[in-house]
Amino acid sequence: MNSDTTTWALPEDALARLGRGDASALAFSPDRTHLAVGSGLGLWLYELSTQEPIALWDTERGLSRDIAFSSDRKWIATRNWDDVINVWDIQRGECVTRLKLEDRISNIVFSPDSQGLAIAYYRQSIVEIRHPETGELRAKFSDETEEIGYSCITFAPDARLLATTRKTNKDSDTELIELWDMARLQKIACLTGHASGVRGISFSPCSRFLASGGNRDGTVKVWDVESGQPSQTYADYGPGSMLPSYSSEGVLRVVVDATNAASMNPWDAATVTVWDVESGEKRWTSRCAQNGAITFSNGSHLAYEGGRESIDVWHLGKTHTCATILSHFPFPNSVRFSADGKTLAAEHRADGRMYTHGNVLLWDIATHRARKAVAAAWTIQYLHATLDGKRYVSSMDRNTIALWEVSDGESKHVMASTGHEKNWVCAVLAPTGTRLACADEEGGLTVWDVQSQDIRCQFAHPREYLIDEHQIRTLAYSPDGRILLSEADIWPSARLWDVEHGEAVDAFPGNEMDGTGGFSPCGRYLVGCCRGRTEIMVWNINRREALTKIPFLRARRFAYSPCGQYIACGGDEGEAAVLLWDSERCETYMRLPLPHEGDWTHALAFSLCGKYLAWGSGWNRKTKQVTIQLWEVVTGKNFATFRGHTSDIQGLAFSPDSTLLASASFDSTILLWNTGL
Repeated sequence: MNSDTTTWALPEDALARLGRGDASALAFSPDRTHLAVGSGLGLWLYELSTQEPIALWDTERGLSRDIAFSSDRKWIATRNWDDVINVWDIQRGECVTRLKLEDRISNIVFSPDSQGLAIAYYRQSIVEIRHPETGELRAKFSDETEEIGYSCITFAPDARLLATTRKTNKDSDTELIELWDMARLQKIACLTGHASGVRGISFSPCSRFLASGGNRDGTVKVWDVESGQPSQTYADYGPGSMLPSYSSEGVLRVVVDATNAASMNPWDAATVTVWDVESGEKRWTSRCAQNGAITFSNGSHLAYEGGRESIDVWHLGKTHTCATILSHFPFPNSVRFSADGKTLAAEHRADGRMYTHGNVLLWDIATHRARKAVAAAWTIQYLHATLDGKRYVSSMDRNTIALWEVSDGESKHVMASTGHEKNWVCAVLAPTGTRLACADEEGGLTVWDVQSQDIRCQFAHPREYLIDEHQIRTLAYSPDGRILLSEADIWPSARLWDVEHGEAVDAFPGNEMDGTGGFSPCGRYLVGCCRGRTEIMVWNINRREALTKIPFLRARRFAYSPCGQYIACGGDEGEAAVLLWDSERCETYMRLPLPHEGDWTHALAFSLCGKYLAWGSGWNRKTKQVTIQLWEVVTGKNFATFRGHTSDIQGLAFSPDSTLLASASFDSTILLWNTGL
């Protein structure tokens, strides 16, 4: 492979891949000289001495969730999101076994002699031992418990025992540990004592003891496997998940992972801490990403997600992080080209949190290099573009919001506001650049005059529609900056506000809408899906009335042509087409059929010239890679089809001259495609 990783394993017609996929799984090689990173793209193998990748595998299906090395360093096994298990020959870089099993998989691990791959199931109390190279079934452990799978599995170093963990019943968080005799294929002990579940288990080098770490209770238990009784309990680590690991000398250490503690505020900094269990000595502590991937090897080497785009590696004896691997960004949920086509801006988000986190990155198209638009360490960042071609980033951290103007080389602070009673969750800058609007966690909306930094007006999105963790996820201005749209993530969601007069637009039928596509470029229309999701409503902003309702099942995504004449609507399952609506004639212009493997619209975008429309599919189990199609608007001709992403297409953008298409995916990468135009 060449040294430019942006061109490794590219699909046909792709020119570059930006980003390496978010880190969903980590594993050290047995000698701890290499680190494997399972990502949305596939499996990366890094050499720790150089911090550089040396191999990229499994890009065909991607979305790696679990990784296991064999002790002889011959094999590496991966499991991806659709539960396909691949076994790779490390020396040759070839996949030697591919298993697609009937039920969901929860964990994989190699036996000490490297001759067996143990596979635990998610919904069944079954562990299978298969030959790594042939996939042949060699042994099977089965419990009579129905619909309760195993979460952790590990072998004793002498290979006599296998330890597994599972819930006591499917409605409980309490977990038990089962010990299995490898020779007789029988369960010999059942260990109980962790009321909050088990995060990790580890055998001592002598195979006599088994350490187990609680999932949230901050306790470590050491079990005598001969008697099946606990020999020691260690507590007082505070809330957090405990990941125990014995060193080769028999010293027990534990990583306290405080990133998913039940009592933790999502806005607070997360930490990982390494302790010597018996001596109570703290060895290491560091900030890390919430709910990020983490691995602890041989009681001495720790790898974890250290931030929004880094993986940090520490080992015993170091007082600092010894390696930081970059470029594993969270998923990009939108992409935009600069007016000159030289820069691609992307909003990156971390998924699965109560709040939306992320950074805005600017990618240089010529060099494929990225930099943060705003270097400040803010919790939430949004990208904005104004009519005069300038770019801005709004940055939020709890109750503070700041606005920055960004150019190719620097960021300039424009305004800031502090001391709000609630945490900010999203923001939008008017296309004129004169007004900044921000929403807080309870639906409060504040609009500032950017130049004077005074509050112009305040609104309250109806509270009865913002229950539990459902919050305002979208804010949008009309092109003239006079009307503000606020939209929550639960029906009924949409509200319009007249910023000029500081009042709600009462005529807007927000109770009838279940998701909108924002304002048209001409500012005359707003399109959205009607309640029941069997029709699309086109609302006339100037006349404050519904222009028409279009029959269309489960509308999901919308896009406007630059001139505003055409509205593209894409549906969910059951509507395998994209509808083009002619707003001038108030009639359907065309229905564009979707490929059979892509009946779920996840992204739509027109080219700046308005001649072409790009469509991106969502992920499903029908295909290995999701589909992107390009159509000619006038004729409806499909002139290009791209496949290369392993998950949902989050956003699409044409370059100003339409020669490039950027696609952002939930696999946490961006692909640059040659459109052939």
